[in-house]
Amino acid sequence: MSRSRHPLIALTWNPQGARKKGRPQGTWRRSVESERVESGKTWNELNWLAQDRCEWRNRTNAFRNPLAMSRSKKVPKPNVKPLTKNFEEQKEEEEQEEQEEEEEEEEEEEEEEEEEEEEEEEFYVI
Repeated sequence: MSRSRHPLIALTWNPQGARKKGRPQGTWRRSVESERVESGKTWNELNWLAQDRCEWRNRTNAFRNPLAMSRSKKVPKPNVKPLTKNFEEQKEEEEQEEQEEEEEEEEEEEEEEEEEEEEEEEFYVI
């Protein structure tokens, strides 16, 4: 985050003097600090989390909705496709594909051998 961004300025700014009567003593920085302590994270960890927009959005939604945190762990990353089939079915399909490929290779080898034999026979016939 560049040094001129308002959130960074608000987070690091230290106003001098006392607040006027009737103003709350808690500041945004103090509330962020208390939430950081509750979560057990360091400022550097929060900075890295904030750079991952999906993860940050899921975590900040958890403050508004307590059930969101449990769901945030189940949400796949945007570039990852969720599995549509169970592991066993997927493994069986992969094995079948491998067998088909092996059979095709064997057939091609047999055809090549037959062609070579035919060429040799033609050579001897002449």
